[in-house]
Amino acid sequence: MSKSAIVQLNPYSYNPSKAAALLTSIGLKKVNGVWTSKGKPLSFQLIVPQEYADWLGAAEDAASQLTKFGIKVTVRGITFTEEPIMIQQGQFQMAINAWGAGDIFPHFSFVTDVEQFNAPLSQGPGMSMPMTQQVPGMGAVNFPSLIVQTGEGLDAAAMKSAVSKMAIAFNRVLPIVPLDQRFGDNPVNTAAPITGWSLNSNIWQNSLYTETPVVLLMLEGILRPS
Repeated sequence: MSKSAIVQLNPYSYNPSKAAALLTSIGLKKVNGVWTSKGKPLSFQLIVPQEYADWLGAAEDAASQLTKFGIKVTVRGITFTEEPIMIQQGQFQMAINAWGAGDIFPHFSFVTDVEQFNAPLSQGPGMSMPMTQQVPGMGAVNFPSLIVQTGEGLDAAAMKSAVSKMAIAFNRVLPIVPLDQRFGDNPVNTAAPITGWSLNSNIWQNSLYTETPVVLLMLEGILRPS
């Protein structure tokens, strides 16, 4: 993305006062520290794959912060094979899942973010996100069509333009809320008879699962027996 595109992204800085003002503007009221709608306290269930310790921790942290803010959120652990199906079928209020990190090509991350849990790619209604929306400052955006453009053809400039447009549209609509980003926990035995560990290299920012640094270091002859 170009710098001119990046500066258009809203960082959504932590601002509880602004959040409270937004909720008040749509008719919600805070009574005795609890946000209410038409006199009823807001309460939601957040499902998460119970076997994923990091995801479960993120869910518990988010639920704790929202509850403290005045919106009660209860975490419900679901086995990891069932939770994505529940999301696809629309059987959830809030859910934790991957949000596109891990792909070296932006197109596939956008598919994960927008299409994986929405019809027609989903087995059911999923998030029920309209695939064509009026995006502030951008007009009508057809998300599936734009996602295709982010990976279509061999014109790098055209793809970069589409990626920037898609990133800005996603940032403004915000169909999902990224909570955490983690590249991976990768213990290294530096006492082993191996040389070439470039622990201070930017290569460790690569995706652990699709562009693993260890394989690339071996391929380039940097990581080898000492």
